[in-house]
Amino acid sequence: PYSMLDRRLKSLGLTMLLSTAWDLLIAALGLVFPFQLAAWMRVEIEPGQLFYWQLWPLLHLLLPCFCILAWMDTKHNIVIVAGAIFARLIYALYMFIGVLWRDAGAAWAVMGGVSLAIALLHYVLLRLSDFGLWEVFSRAGNPPTIRTR
Repeated sequence: PYSMLDRRLKSLGLTMLLSTAWDLLIAALGLVFPFQLAAWMRVEIEPGQLFYWQLWPLLHLLLPCFCILAWMDTKHNIVIVAGAIFARLIYALYMFIGVLWRDAGAAWAVMGGVSLAIALLHYVLLRLSDFGLWEVFSRAGNPPTIRTR
């Protein structure tokens, strides 16, 4: 049973690496080709507003900083996986709300869908690895025997 759990944790770590690659790709595209990415996402950048648009790709640089740690040692950094799941769900919700109420382009739905798919994949592998999402998050990754203050 422990070898199966180790394989599942390794798979979970690989999905963290996959999500890191996705976020780095989006960040690179947004920083190098901001106008093309904005056109694809149907965002109009007014003169002098490029700085604010470039904050969005920088958001995609934050999550890989933590996800790479979870990939390197998934079991000891399991709380990062839980945080990544919540962050991706919030991001997906924001993108879907943008599509429904702000008349954003379909690219927003694609971005939200990819984020949701990654969050679900993380969640399934987290559960298969005998971790519960809320238990990990509420205990900050500590096992049940360790008491928090």
